[in-house]
Amino acid sequence: MIAVARRFLPLLLLAGCAACPTCPAAAGPHEDAAAAFDEGDYRAVYRLMAPLANKEDALAQTRLGILYENGLGVPPDYLEAARWYLAAAKQGEATAENNLAYLYLIGRGVSQNNALAVKWYKAAADQGLATAQYDLAVLYDEGKALRRNYIEALKWYRMAAAQGHVGAAGNLAFHYEKGIGVQQDAAEAFTWYRMAAERGDLASQVVIGDMYWTGNGIARDPLQAFKWFSIAAAGYPEAQAQARAEARRKRFMAATRLTPEQQAEAEKQAAAWQPG
Repeated sequence: MIAVARRFLPLLLLAGCAACPTCPAAAGPHEDAAAAFDEGDYRAVYRLMAPLANKEDALAQTRLGILYENGLGVPPDYLEAARWYLAAAKQGEATAENNLAYLYLIGRGVSQNNALAVKWYKAAADQGLATAQYDLAVLYDEGKALRRNYIEALKWYRMAAAQGHVGAAGNLAFHYEKGIGVQQDAAEAFTWYRMAAERGDLASQVVIGDMYWTGNGIARDPLQAFKWFSIAAAGYPEAQAQARAEARRKRFMAATRLTPEQQAEAEKQAAAWQPG
């Protein structure tokens, strides 16, 4: 189960406005800022965004917050990050609301305040920001910053997963697999694990390999089990050597139930797989 709130990645914002439902259509300076970010020219991003931020442009304010929070093109300054996030959040900018919530949750640049963290996460989640929906679900799931409530956790996981959020899909699957806060349903668990696996989540790839191997939630299929164990084994980096070795062990186990022709087909499918 993925149970740690994930930070909203600055690249998602600076690459464009698709991740933020409240952002205006990108104008020239915003497009130039996105290009500069892609090139690693963070000082240029700052030069382009600072004048707009001082004119109450919420997206520019959010981008300055991201630069200050991460020390990109400017010295890291959490007080400044929080100041710009708050200015944008007051205008309803969803990404700023989400990032400000995180700062309140951990007490960085602001005094730690669970109530304000929840307030801003809810504001962003209500606007449809999948990352905020996921983070809010995690807080309900873990009983962190507010009272544990599996019904609310599942509601927000489901909303984020429907937008393709991998962590939300994995956590939703885990709840269905274990029957936590919901009736146990292996088939439903498989559906959400499969979605996370298709999007590149390595742990979910191993899980659906296991499910194909045992016939839990899906018809038993050693060929598909071999395929997903192979995909996971190829995806784990050197730093996760133990997890990679376990995926390889399971792949070998699945191979014992395949003919040479079936194994060749499974290897072909694994090689052709791309995250989507």
